[in-house]
Amino acid sequence: MAETVKTVAGEKQFLLYRILGDNTEATKIAQQTNHDVSSSRDANANATKDGTKRSLGVVEQEVEAEVYLTTADDVNKLKEAHEQGKVVELWDITALKKNEEGKYAATYYQGYITEISASAPTDDNVSVSISFAVEGIGKRGYTALSEAQEAVLDYAFVEANKPASSTPVESH
Repeated sequence: MAETVKTVAGEKQFLLYRILGDNTEATKIAQQTNHDVSSSRDANANATKDGTKRSLGVVEQEVEAEVYLTTADDVNKLKEAHEQGKVVELWDITALKKNEEGKYAATYYQGYITEISASAPTDDNVSVSISFAVEGIGKRGYTALSEAQEAVLDYAFVEANKPASSTPVESH
């Protein structure tokens, strides 16, 4: 039977991060509003007597994230990684795509934060932009998520006769 093809809503694609070397689970950057992933390479034209010959440059990838500043410590941790030149691991997770083992489709990156900027308008939330320069090329695969990581995807059904967590799930 053919797989049903669906479009992926932006809210079902999100970033997890961890500072390389930290002995912790990867964490969702709180209150993500947008993220972009770009991959480019130059194709230099060289004139020959037989016509144009192209030579390819290296692939360069970048991840940019827009988030709202929260009382969680994510942005400060990322600022410290930027200031100290630490490598950050990123997982770009597609929440709608699981394999037979229950793992989520993801692309894994390692890179450096090249820029962090914040905008604090009087009539809106504080917005933070973060740019990551990827080392090498992101690796596509599947990753398992812990119960805590899956909880940020959406809250789960809870039976009425069992207590739910006293901490509300952050809105998406």
